[in-house]
Amino acid sequence: MRKESVMKKSIYLIIAFFVTITSCDTVDKLLTFKIKNEAEIVIPSTVGINTPISIPTPDVQTNSQQSFENNNTKKDLVKNVKLTSLVLQILEPEDQTFSFLKKITIYISAEGLPEKKLAYLDEIPVDAGKEITLIPTQENLDEYIKKDAFSIRTEAVTDKAFIHDIRINAKMEFTVTADIL
Repeated sequence: MRKESVMKKSIYLIIAFFVTITSCDTVDKLLTFKIKNEAEIVIPSTVGINTPISIPTPDVQTNSQQSFENNNTKKDLVKNVKLTSLVLQILEPEDQTFSFLKKITIYISAEGLPEKKLAYLDEIPVDAGKEITLIPTQENLDEYIKKDAFSIRTEAVTDKAFIHDIRINAKMEFTVTADIL
């Protein structure tokens, strides 16, 4: 009889362990959501080759307040924000590819906050197409996403000369973890 009691307790402990692990994962998933933003970057045609250039963009209006409300939280309850994806896509000229770039780095800033490196690609392939995916840094971006707007600045080194301005769309996806109201 004693053996059966020990076995029952062991089974209950194993079940409790799996329920705890599963519920923690479920809670984390319930508290995590995505925020997407876009910005347009224009690289002027007057850029020299192998010379770093800095290109500011207009402020990016965040939709974070609405995203917080949609996910039953508010900015005071945000615990962690990370950039999970930054994809650049050439809009114009139509026949342009990213092969004109040698490297690119994008920074984020916001009113009252220091500039942080957001994403980069140090070696752009010579056969790059119209779209490239940058490598996100692991910076904590809580305070930037909580603002109504943030700015991005692009630093690029070109590999080839070009005669037209190049319009690029930057698609950013942030993962937000927050407590529920």
